[in-house]
Amino acid sequence: MGDLDRCWIILGVEPGSSRETVKWAYRNLVKAWHPDQFSHDPIQQHELQERLKEANWAYDYLETHVFTAAEPAENHEATASETEPEPPQPEPEKTAPERTPPASEPVASEHGGFWQAIMFVVVAVLGGTLIYYVWPSSKDSDRSGTRKTMADVPIVKPRPASPVTPPPPASSTVPTNPKNILGRLIPANSATASPSADGVHLDAPGTRDYLRTPQPIRPPFTLRAQVLTDSGDVRLYYALGIVVFNWTANADELRVHDPLTGLSAGAPGQGSLSHGDWHELVWQVTTNAMRVVVDGQIRYEAAGNYTRLDAYPAIGSRDGPLTIRSVELEGQPTTNAELLALKPTPPFPGNLLASMVPVNDVRVINEPEGMTLASGTAPAPMLKCAEQLRPPFTIRVRAKTDSIDIRLYYALGLVIFNWQDNPGELRVHDPLTNQITPVPNMGRVLANEWHDLVWEVTETGMKISVDGQLRYQNRKNYGKAQGFAGIGPYLGKLTVDSFVVERN
Repeated sequence: MGDLDRCWIILGVEPGSSRETVKWAYRNLVKAWHPDQFSHDPIQQHELQERLKEANWAYDYLETHVFTAAEPAENHEATASETEPEPPQPEPEKTAPERTPPASEPVASEHGGFWQAIMFVVVAVLGGTLIYYVWPSSKDSDRSGTRKTMADVPIVKPRPASPVTPPPPASSTVPTNPKNILGRLIPANSATASPSADGVHLDAPGTRDYLRTPQPIRPPFTLRAQVLTDSGDVRLYYALGIVVFNWTANADELRVHDPLTGLSAGAPGQGSLSHGDWHELVWQVTTNAMRVVVDGQIRYEAAGNYTRLDAYPAIGSRDGPLTIRSVELEGQPTTNAELLALKPTPPFPGNLLASMVPVNDVRVINEPEGMTLASGTAPAPMLKCAEQLRPPFTIRVRAKTDSIDIRLYYALGLVIFNWQDNPGELRVHDPLTNQITPVPNMGRVLANEWHDLVWEVTETGMKISVDGQLRYQNRKNYGKAQGFAGIGPYLGKLTVDSFVVERN
């Protein structure tokens, strides 16, 4: 893809658009991507700085190589039209200087030839002006509302019998959709997005790769997207919720995971999207219900309690690329004041969170609610205690996830809530051997709800509890266990309010 094509795509305008349209789109992007709007979020601020650099480069490139370079050609054309000779005018009868008119013949004024020459020049100039405004402006009348039209120019003489027909406009300059936020979406996890002739080409090789909104949002909201797929499925995400079209296991069945609980439901005969065709997908989530619509047809409806959800709407795919033409989001992003109002009760005494060490490329951001963690590229990202632990001890954590995976670590052990492959299954890795024990129906925690997680390890066994409810226990000698404790995310956003270690 050439630099010129890339510029049109970055600014979100049609190829060949006018300078006015490009300037309008550029100013809107500068307002939307200004890093000062995200001073509380260094990661988003850095991402928007990079996007703003791209927009500046694209605008400067078009100004230098397209619009400025085109001006001499237009001026030359205008000059040529101004000097274009008029159709032949009746020449005044030449009078030989030596001839003396008869007395009965009217005597021509000595200045008659001079005024005829003046009139000829005036007509030529007005004719050239007419051609200047009609011919060049017809090629870019869409590009400027200040150019004159035929109605604005006084007609001083008939137009030539065979006027030159100007070429049609190079492209439509209909303003881009100001609601389209596609250029502001952020790739998450392993997703990669590249500009294409139709919009954005998304490659999502992993199980949960997508483009997400720059800010979280609370219901009610409506996510609207225009997409095209040639293979694989199409997925919409919000909190624990997933809507899957063209599901690989059964393309005709629409798979819907509830945003609050992650529980899945199927709508037979409602999941198919024809390959190679554009489709409009709509996901409406209110405080007590949700609806999925495709091309104006309702495919799925359900009730639920979504009042306290606060997460990033997103769009992705699996087992094949996806082309996205536009994404619109109707609703109000969550403000810092709202997040502060949701802050939980005071944390447990002895909170170690501030002294814990980030390892394995975990990204840490201090927000009004607490400390948020996001995974990078390395495996097992976490905040780790500064000292190693030996049983008996109890880890007490208050945390919440916006979607999947809360992970607690100790030595070789790992406990996973809302496991990404099956949120209902609790995954327990043994601290001594790393042997995995799956616990069906015990792993789910509600998205965007604070939970008290307790992991007790003694010399005779261990227990795992959530909000006072026992989820798992065993009897085993952990007297020889030794290692660091920690907490981390995986693919989602994890917010931690407190991490306490009680030595029994």
